[in-house]
Order: sequence, then C-alpha cells, then structure tokens
Amino acid sequence: MLTFRYGFNVPRVSGSFGVRAFTSPNAITPLLQWEGDKLITTYENSRGLQNLSFFLAPQIEIIPNWLVASGYIQFRMERMRSNGYTHHSNAWSGNANIQLMHWGFVLSGQYVRAQRDLWGEKISWGENLNIIDLCYNWKSWQFSAGVIMPFGKYDQGSKSLSKWNRNEQHMRLDMRMPYVSISYNLQWGRQKRGAQKLMEVDVKADRSTAGGR
Repeated sequence: MLTFRYGFNVPRVSGSFGVRAFTSPNAITPLLQWEGDKLITTYENSRGLQNLSFFLAPQIEIIPNWLVASGYIQFRMERMRSNGYTHHSNAWSGNANIQLMHWGFVLSGQYVRAQRDLWGEKISWGENLNIIDLCYNWKSWQFSAGVIMPFGKYDQGSKSLSKWNRNEQHMRLDMRMPYVSISYNLQWGRQKRGAQKLMEVDVKADRSTAGGR
C-alpha cells in the first residue's frame, strides 16, 4: 500500500486530501464451483486485488467557536481478478459531521455511508446510519440525548457477483432509536494543581514553577 497525503490550513478551513494505492497479489479468496450436481464453496489463489482511492477530509469553521462542519469523503475504484473472472467496483463512502456549540451545549448531526469492499466475488458494506445528538457539559458532568436513525433506514449487506449465484442481501431496519446518557468524569489519583520545584544552588534555595515540564 502506498499513500500520498497533503495537509492544508487556510483561514477557517483545514484538513487533508490524498491518494491511496493498494494491491494484494495472489490473494486467497472464496470460489463457487460445481461438483457433480452440487454448488460448493472452495478457495483459490486469485490473481489479486487492486484498488485506488481518492479522499478528502476537510474541517470548516463556519462561525468561529459556534458552528463547525467536518467530514471524510472517499471514492474508491477496485478490480478483483481470478482465473475465471474479473470484477470491478466503483463506489464512494464517508461521513459528514456538523456541530453547533454555545453556552455549554453542543448540538451535532452525523451521517455515515459505509465503505464498499470487493473481495473475491462479493461486495460487502457495513452500517449506513445517521445520528442527531444534543449534549450539555457542566463541570465534570455530561448530559446528552439523541436519536439514532431519525431519517431513512439502517442498512448493511452484501452483493454476490458470481455467475452461479447472483444475489444481494440487505439487513434494513426502519428504526428510530432515542437514547439518554449521563456521565461523570471521575479523576483518580493524585492531581498536581500547582507544581513547585525547589532547586538548590550553592547555599541558596530558589523556587521555580515546573508546570508544563
């Protein structure tokens, strides 16, 4: 795997973008084939997987100290080759986050589109979801409430590309899952609030602050 990444920082916008190339020669992958009147799954040394990804991860300060948006966007092109097939997959994935902060409150929204992975003769993906969350911080306490999947349907699944068994599987849930969370930050052990260090110089004792050392 070879990755090129470039970081940037301009007024109110920072982040990185780049390119990633990956290859897995002679990868051992599942293979469907007929033996008599039965379709069985075996394994083979394929001719390998190659993919090329382009990604962008920006953070935008829309209103300083109030409203911030960030995210990660990726477009990936994949090719999987074996002795009997060649499959291609082009797909985008990523996440987007936005946060509104004021008076100790943080209102945030998140959208996630899972990465599509080609391996052998199957494309699989994880969780596509979205979340809305409201959080309040007070001293060492944190109170939050939100909803998982307020929009759309939860989805994850896979797609078979085999000529012997073409199908697509989804686990979709039309759910609205509210939650409430209360947490407390408990500090354990000795806390050094003002570190003072005595330094002996000749016969004098000089006092100096050692905070941050």
